[in-house]
Amino acid sequence: MSISVYRWKLELQTAVSLCVAFCVLSMLNACGQAGHVNNSEQDPTTQRALLALQLAPDETTLAPYRTLTSPSVSGTSDTRAVVSSEIKPTYGAAEVLSTLKAAHGRTSNPVPYYLDANGDGVITQDDAQRVLGWALKGVQRPNVAPSITQPTDLVVVANRQMDPVQIAAFDPDDSLLNFSVDSYTTNDIILRDLLGWPRNGPLTDLGLTLDRITGVISGTPNPSTLLKAPIAVTVTDNRGASDTKRFNVEIISDSLSTQFITRDEGGAAVNELKLVAADTSRGGTVAYCITTSFEAPNATDPCFRSDAEGGRTRTIRIPTMGKVPPYYLFTKTATNSVLSNSIPTAAKKPLVLVETNKGSFVLELEAERAKVTTENFMQYVDAGFFNNTVFHRIFSNFVIQGGGYTYQPNNASPYRAKTKLDGLREPILLEKTSTTRLSNTKGTIAMARTYIPDSATSQFFINVVDNAESLDAGKATVDGYAVFGKVIPPDGGKAGDLPKALRDIIAVPVSGSLGGGTETSLPIGPPPTILSTRRIN
Repeated sequence: MSISVYRWKLELQTAVSLCVAFCVLSMLNACGQAGHVNNSEQDPTTQRALLALQLAPDETTLAPYRTLTSPSVSGTSDTRAVVSSEIKPTYGAAEVLSTLKAAHGRTSNPVPYYLDANGDGVITQDDAQRVLGWALKGVQRPNVAPSITQPTDLVVVANRQMDPVQIAAFDPDDSLLNFSVDSYTTNDIILRDLLGWPRNGPLTDLGLTLDRITGVISGTPNPSTLLKAPIAVTVTDNRGASDTKRFNVEIISDSLSTQFITRDEGGAAVNELKLVAADTSRGGTVAYCITTSFEAPNATDPCFRSDAEGGRTRTIRIPTMGKVPPYYLFTKTATNSVLSNSIPTAAKKPLVLVETNKGSFVLELEAERAKVTTENFMQYVDAGFFNNTVFHRIFSNFVIQGGGYTYQPNNASPYRAKTKLDGLREPILLEKTSTTRLSNTKGTIAMARTYIPDSATSQFFINVVDNAESLDAGKATVDGYAVFGKVIPPDGGKAGDLPKALRDIIAVPVSGSLGGGTETSLPIGPPPTILSTRRIN
């Protein structure tokens, strides 16, 4: 009896019992030995598995086996694709076998998953029975959840097109996969807005995109003040099974920081600024160019030098007269891609050179974030108001304060407060740290005031320790004290480090206070004096 006869009989049956099916299978095997299937070319278990496909009573049951195509493989180059594209519903067992063998011969691919449950590469009796049971009962194969290979943390450079990175995922069932990233929760948004965090979290807020089909992350990262942004990526198959992995995206910035240098040259003090480019080698940078030209240099320009060649630093002299020109940073990748981050040092933020009888230091002011306070301070600088004023309050573990008094040692009361006749201006609006997102950390400069919030005029103080908890708005006081800049650290220092001139001022001995009371802050003898202040950019 031929296979076609039994297939015709199966089509007439409305229900097939497991018992009858096994009988039919046995008869088919016997017929195969008579000529339809050559047993010398296949073992019995393989024959049973292939015949199980033919015993499927309708196309609906067979469909799961005909759609196991890997999207990354085209045509018939994959054995799994053969089941979908080459094996026809009308094929007999011999035709199925020959087609499958031809595919194996072309590709040497492993045995398809649906025929090899344990993944050992061999079709066993158990595999054949399992497939046979599915075919006869119309039961679809069980779904196995996909898995994501744990992504490594990404380090990317702000404003630079990143090299695409693919999230690797595997699905044993060869289902179509969909990639996605977690969104902000309601609490995340509340905290972000309350604390003033940048909009970092989901990739879109970082300026990056995730291709939902391929799992490729690409884009141009936004500048970030966060060191790392946590990302959760999920892959889901077409039956709803999923896997989630978490990793971090760290955005580093091609930017210039400034350090201050004072050195002796022939008995005269020479002041210099040292520009230091952020180390973005982890983000792919191989060379740096610090230049006064805002036009991007060619990748072969000799201006580009590696870190080992000193490319990350440039020292410029502060002229006795005149100003420091703006400097721009350009970086280059291994593929000769040139990036301009367009953040010129000595251009966007005002720099003020303060010369005292203890030495010099430079202030960098926040003209954008604390506009009112910075403009007020710079008007005093440009008018020469601070010249010959003194630091009349010195706390070695708190602040040093000045900008409001001169010192005349021959007078009975040597300290004299400057008045409107000296150019004292009207009080200004308090710019709260809760609004500017600046903080009274070590090395910052802020405005002194009375108990009235909007009362600051010319007096300022420099935080010589971290005073954020006591002086920021909403901490020890409701309104706090307005920060509007910072002291540029000394050569080799980090943010908050104080140059020698300020360290020497802090070391001045004190006794009593200018206003009386129990405070101990008044310098003994002549106080540290500001000789001059001037903008240098």
